[in-house]
Amino acid sequence: MVTKKLDWFNIVNYTFLALFCLITLYPIYFVLIGSFNDGNDYMRGGVFLFTREFSLANYSVVLKDERLYTGLAVSVMRTVIGTVTSVLFTAMVSYAMSRRNLIGRNPYYWIHLFTLFFGGGLIPYFLVLKNLHLINSFWVYIVPTLFSVFNMIIFNSFFREIPEEIHESATVDGQEIF
Repeated sequence: MVTKKLDWFNIVNYTFLALFCLITLYPIYFVLIGSFNDGNDYMRGGVFLFTREFSLANYSVVLKDERLYTGLAVSVMRTVIGTVTSVLFTAMVSYAMSRRNLIGRNPYYWIHLFTLFFGGGLIPYFLVLKNLHLINSFWVYIVPTLFSVFNMIIFNSFFREIPEEIHESATVDGQEIF
């Protein structure tokens, strides 16, 4: 059995990491104990490690607010609809870009790559959204994220791994896939 002795580097390293964890986790703990403390008592200050007056009134107020459930519904719809449509549209473009017989493939690829590295800026982006009437609409979360160049590159590398024989076989069977 090999015993490992602690040297000064490990002692300093473990001490630093323990302090870093404490500094990182304490704000979360502070908010948590504040949420379980009575609101009026909490405003007086002095609550640091434990609650002085335990109360669930804060949670009752939050759970009665309809905006919580509206926000939750929007978040779920944004996640589900956004993920499905983004994968669908990005996969369609990626498959087309992975085919060697696509006319104009190289210029399209470089135009896409250019937009990955250089954006138009915040104000032109806002003006485009405004002209598309997406401001103050749920679709402002979906439409701008329909296509991702970075994800296209990842999809593209997958589609290029499909053997050419599968495409030839589909063409012979009358099921041309592009």
